[in-house]
Amino acid sequence: MQLSMRPIGLAILSTLFTAVLLSAAPAHPSETVSLPQMQNGNSGERWMLCQGGFLQEQGNMPLYSQGAMLMMNNQQAQQNNNQARLDGATGEIVIENLVCGDTTFTRHVKFDKATGFYRMIDVFKNTTGKPLDVQFMIQSQFNYNVNSTAVTDAKHKNQTLGCVGNSGNQGWRSIVEVYNGKRSKLTEVSEFGSNSNVAFAKYHLVIPAGKEAAVMHLHGTVATQQAGEEFINALDEKKLMKDVPRELRKIIMNFGGADMSVGELEMLRGDLFDVVEIAGGDQFKGTIKMPTYKLATAFGPVELPENKVIAMFNIGQFKSRQLIVTSDGQVIGGLLEPQTIDVELSSGQTTKIPLSQITRLGYRKRADEPEEWVFNRPFVTLRTGERLFVAMPTAPIPFATRYGVLQVDPKSIASIDWQSDATSVHEMTLTDGTTLAGLYAGDQVELLRDGSTTPFKIEASKIFRWQFKSTDDSTDEAGASLDTGSGDHFVGSITGPLHVETSFDSLQIAGEQIGHLERLKDSPSDVQIKLWDGATLSGRLVETDLPVKTVSGLEIKVPLGLVKEYDQPAPKPPTAVTEQIKLLVKQLNADDWKARDRAQDQLIALGPNAAPMLVELRAAQPAESQQRIDTILKQLAGKEKSNPAPNPQPGGQVMEEMNKN
Repeated sequence: MQLSMRPIGLAILSTLFTAVLLSAAPAHPSETVSLPQMQNGNSGERWMLCQGGFLQEQGNMPLYSQGAMLMMNNQQAQQNNNQARLDGATGEIVIENLVCGDTTFTRHVKFDKATGFYRMIDVFKNTTGKPLDVQFMIQSQFNYNVNSTAVTDAKHKNQTLGCVGNSGNQGWRSIVEVYNGKRSKLTEVSEFGSNSNVAFAKYHLVIPAGKEAAVMHLHGTVATQQAGEEFINALDEKKLMKDVPRELRKIIMNFGGADMSVGELEMLRGDLFDVVEIAGGDQFKGTIKMPTYKLATAFGPVELPENKVIAMFNIGQFKSRQLIVTSDGQVIGGLLEPQTIDVELSSGQTTKIPLSQITRLGYRKRADEPEEWVFNRPFVTLRTGERLFVAMPTAPIPFATRYGVLQVDPKSIASIDWQSDATSVHEMTLTDGTTLAGLYAGDQVELLRDGSTTPFKIEASKIFRWQFKSTDDSTDEAGASLDTGSGDHFVGSITGPLHVETSFDSLQIAGEQIGHLERLKDSPSDVQIKLWDGATLSGRLVETDLPVKTVSGLEIKVPLGLVKEYDQPAPKPPTAVTEQIKLLVKQLNADDWKARDRAQDQLIALGPNAAPMLVELRAAQPAESQQRIDTILKQLAGKEKSNPAPNPQPGGQVMEEMNKN
């Protein structure tokens, strides 16, 4: 697409073009500012950004007393002066050298006038030679007791996006705290909590040696609690991240957003004109005249029409090669056939720029270009910079693990990472959220490029990442899971019976009835098990392996010595209890009201773990029974919240509260 230049005088365009070549981009100087900094809100309130980086609200019945405090071990972040920096390029207030405990971090703060919210980005840098474990809490205190409700991701119920709360007084505004995005990259989900006039979220970051990591959070008020929930659910991460500098955007762990980037390279794009950058930094603007891009690649010749190309990089210090970026997000590398790029300047003159002098080029945004790339089909990313769409393999993928060489169905794989921050070996992620460390068992990988009929082979060591399925399509991870001490994570259930030798008897336990299992400290075979009804027992496990079947269908035996803990939120009751529940549910519609009440009381007495089966049976019941089941489920939910599971102790004994006043 070419833009008509007739409405604008050629002389003016020529002058503008000359100015671009002869002058550098205008500078955005930063300036030092003193804290506190005042900001008028959108509803008559005034906000104060205080020394230490926290917020205070002032005005008519202000809600926030101390908002967005970063806490470690109940200690609040401190600042040894009242100086901050106003970034002239981004408009952010940057508070550096904030100290909390033995950790130093930088906070980037920006007020969005359109929404009335503060956006904060906390950046942690690991200056050591080993991974750094950082655990902290973002906490807000309010001037009144606030009824806070967590807002969770509709797809991943265990992922808290934020919270909304009000004081219960009609006409007062509601607080909104946004803790995570729907595309959070955190491997450990942040924990939300609230207590009267406090709301907080806990984070856990593991930062590789010499690297940085950041979290972003938002704070503000809205008219009603419903408006707050709608604000969080409708949050556009792409727009939220749009004005965040790219280097900072890349390290934010709890939000995703659209990052149309190519590895460490930043694409050059034009606004009104196409742009060609040459060695030394000068830029030519106008219209690139390149009908097709013909590349000689490692997998054969490739020809791309100009309307599919949005950018190009010229890489390599001694023998350069080109990376061509397409509008759908592919990056294809090779040697470009023409040695010059034709650019029609705004004056109408066409200049031929030698390919050897070009560092990068970019086209103006096209009308049909997507706002963000959607990688919902298989692709590989190579260490040489390429990103290629490929066909889904049909043969099982061999993957060598601690549990042997697994033959994994490609349909159950989300991705394989040849280089991961979490492990020094390869890491396979399944569509159900299971993660396994291991090695791809092969020297070469045969791939079929999307749109091609001829497969090609590539050395496995040249692959950086192989994605099979979009992680957005992954199964909700709210079910059973097993974690190992070596870092592997299985989303699935224990199958088959287990045999436990206690101090007085040998017991057989069905895997589906186990709610929690963990090894006792410093013991290779002694375990502690919590059953579906809350009963606990300890003893020696006869089996040396735990049989596990993941949601994606992978069956594996995990050596007991590697097991850290197993959790099943909804263990199943034994067959006898199942039949009892079915019988009691029938009694909920009995002719005698006493029988109905008695059945309801007995179902409540069975405890929260009867809830999943009640939910399963509800749809087939008459209206009277459905109404009573709803009442039972509400009571069981309250019972689970007010009576947490007992803490099991060695020997099968349970510590109980003795003083009940």
